[in-house]
Parts: sequence; C-alpha cells; structure tokens
Amino acid sequence: MIHMLAQLIAECSDYDFKREVEISKPKSWLKSVSAFANGVGGSLYFGVNDNGVAIGLQDVKASCDKISELVSQRIEPRPIYRIIPFLEDGLNLIELRVSPSQSTPYYYRSDGVRIAYIRSGNESIETPNYILNELILKGTGRTFDSIVTGHRIEDFSFAVLKAKFLKRTGTVFSDDDFVSFMLATKDGYLTNAGLLLSDNHPFISCRLFATKWNELDKVNEDEVDDDKEFGGSILRQLDDAILYNARSCDDYGTTKHQSWILSNLTASRLYP
Repeated sequence: MIHMLAQLIAECSDYDFKREVEISKPKSWLKSVSAFANGVGGSLYFGVNDNGVAIGLQDVKASCDKISELVSQRIEPRPIYRIIPFLEDGLNLIELRVSPSQSTPYYYRSDGVRIAYIRSGNESIETPNYILNELILKGTGRTFDSIVTGHRIEDFSFAVLKAKFLKRTGTVFSDDDFVSFMLATKDGYLTNAGLLLSDNHPFISCRLFATKWNELDKVNEDEVDDDKEFGGSILRQLDDAILYNARSCDDYGTTKHQSWILSNLTASRLYP
C-alpha cells in the first residue's frame, strides 16, 4: 500500500489538512482553493487532522459531491482541480488537487463579496492590492513591466543602463535596443520596464532598504548599527546594495556576518 500522507509532515505552502468537508463554514477550506489556484497549485487533504494523522471520512461520495458543488458555487472563475478519493490504513480520505492556471485572479465569493487569496507560508491570506493587480494582469496575459506608459524616451536619461550594457557587451546601447528589449515602443513611448531602468524614474515606491544589525536576532531598533535607503535606476540600486554589503562585511573583518547582512538587503517593489 502506498501511504500518501507519510511524507507530509505538516501543513505548508503546498497543502492543507482538513478533518472534514465543512459545509456550514466552507470558507475555512475554499480560501485555500482560491490561494492554490492563484499561485503554483496545491492540495487539500480531507479526513486528516492538523497533525497530519488520518482520521477518515464517513461518506466519501457525499463529501466528493459537496466539494464539487461548493467549488463551483463559490470560486470564480472555476479553477482546474481533481477530486481523488483514496484509502490510507483502511480509512477513507480525499485529496482535492488544485492546479495553477492563467485565468487569475480566482475569487472566493459569498454574500455578494469577492475575495482573492494567496498562500503565505502555511496560511491562505487575503491578497494585498499590489499582488492582486499582478494577478489581474496575469489573467489578461500581461505583466506590469510590459505595460506601455505615457512617458517618452527623450524625457529620461539612461546613463547607468548604457554604461553597463557597454561594459558587458562591448557595444553601444542604441535607440533600436529599447524596442528590441521591449523597454519602449517603436514610436518612443516607454514601458514600465523602461521606466524602471531609467536614471530618474517616477516610481517613488521603487526603493531598496539595507540594514546592518549589531546582533543576530534582529529584534529591535537598538540593534541596528546602520541603515541605508537607495533609489533611482534599479540597476543603480543593485550596485549600491552590493557595495553596502561588501563594506559592512569589511567592517567586521570576518565572513561570519555576511549572510545575515545580505539577508537584510530588502527590496521594496510595490509599484503603483
């Protein structure tokens, strides 16, 4: 007998355990269906307690029917999923396997309200607005970077981009390259990707924060030894962060602190 639960140690980003198919409070598990469909997919195991121990289901057919009914009624649009009944140590269990899809976002719908969920660790949480915007773009076959703006190439400088391109390739970055790399349209309008690579882009929330701690647990501000905020071209931000990390490691004179200094180079990419 193949023990499907043997390798599932605890709830995680890819699966949830449910003791039963809750009918009176279906949001308790349907929000995970939404989250799995909006992400990389995942499975719900019914008839399993929170510790991953199989306790079984009384009526597998009725449970399968109710899962199918509630997913159809409450998840919009309808996701791609499979209902897989199986036996584990003589107990009847069900796996609801949800596949990722391109028709995002997938909403949980109840009482006229629609909420999209995503996975965060072993939880399904309401989708923040900036991620919801990305899911909406994904559902239309677009990305934030590919959106054409009303800004023209001649209104922005690209000194960092052109210098790096020349250094890496030995060739000059031409106007045609903006179109080739989908940074601008043929008539000179920048995409969001082109704006982000400019020296003076208008995204005030596109910044990078770096913090050097004097203790490893990083609990309160008293343990902050130094911090910096970097803006401008995302290429410049990356260079500044790498340089800051190198200097911070040199200050300690050892490699012991390198990993946790680097781990605190946190980028903020909450595009409007």
